[in-house]
Amino acid sequence: MVLPGPDGKPVDVDKVLNEMLYMSEDDVKKAASDLVWIANENAFGLDWFQNVTGTWFNMKTTKMAKGWPMQDQIQKYNRDMPLPTDPEDIERIAETNFGFGNNWLMMVTQGWMPN
Repeated sequence: MVLPGPDGKPVDVDKVLNEMLYMSEDDVKKAASDLVWIANENAFGLDWFQNVTGTWFNMKTTKMAKGWPMQDQIQKYNRDMPLPTDPEDIERIAETNFGFGNNWLMMVTQGWMPN
């Protein structure tokens, strides 16, 4: 969806939302301000958050059989990892969520193990 921003220039809302994950703090504030203005002017709602779960692992004491998903990006992004776009990465990240209800499954199938 492309709509005029506060300065009258066209803003691709979907593109801006996807790029916000990689922006600096100041750029995120500017983008959010522009999107709020656009939402207000057009009287529609924006879903800012998804109902998702997160997982945290001590990588010094735990390892995954196939390695951590998107491991090459962990140092680069630290705690604020980008959303995966590759189907294999999406599947591997979904495996980390097994711990919420089926912790035993990843232990038994040797998906997780002591380092």
